[in-house]
Amino acid sequence: MGCNDYIVLNLKSTASTNDFVRTLSKSLKPDNPYVVVRTDYQTNGRGQTGNSWESEDGKNLLFSVLYRPKNVKAKNMFCLSQAIALSIKEVLSLYIKDVTIKWPNDIYWHDKKIAGILIENELSGKFVDSCIMGVGINVNQKVFLSDAPNPVSMIQIINSEIPVTELLELIMIRLKSFVEQIERGEYLRIETNYRHSLYRGSGYYEYEDDNGRFVAKVHNIEPNGVLVLLDTDGKMREYQFKEVRFIISNKKEG
Repeated sequence: MGCNDYIVLNLKSTASTNDFVRTLSKSLKPDNPYVVVRTDYQTNGRGQTGNSWESEDGKNLLFSVLYRPKNVKAKNMFCLSQAIALSIKEVLSLYIKDVTIKWPNDIYWHDKKIAGILIENELSGKFVDSCIMGVGINVNQKVFLSDAPNPVSMIQIINSEIPVTELLELIMIRLKSFVEQIERGEYLRIETNYRHSLYRGSGYYEYEDDNGRFVAKVHNIEPNGVLVLLDTDGKMREYQFKEVRFIISNKKEG
């Protein structure tokens, strides 16, 4: 099914929408700017660094977007992660308050995770050749059975079911808008919006790295996605993804 200038494929079940899109991309013409694959159920859904993703059949929004950037350099590829995170954050904010982005790209409601994103980029020289954005949003699932520390769904917050296809259409509208900003080279605009949308974006909180726990505040997010924290001793600490953990309600959240 085609929607405006992107293609949507709806599946009943697949192992992983990211894997499906990656295989599909090999047979697609390069002039397809966006391809979206949505499924009711994933048998092997995963998050960042191989974490599994729990989702009840037909209850949540599970999809992947294949996007072929125009002239996005590898050093700027974090802007693609920011674009999809901002798109989801802004759409969910139409339904519920207090939605934020937990660095690098989890979507939070207060201290609970409502959505996760898995970004997989392929490079060609110094440029991003293709970007697969895998998304899982907890929409209409009422009970979570896994040992995930802090999941929450939209229905648990607002006590009302939401059509997942409605959410997908709104997210794609926002994503295309952010991508247009990227293609115009408006990286600072994206970065500023992202910085203002951060979970725990101001104030001091507890973190943990390989050397132990410490208290710090977010000082900056570098264009390459590096998190810069300023601790209570005035020391700057820089972290790549998974090098530092947030301490949330006495639980470690990477």
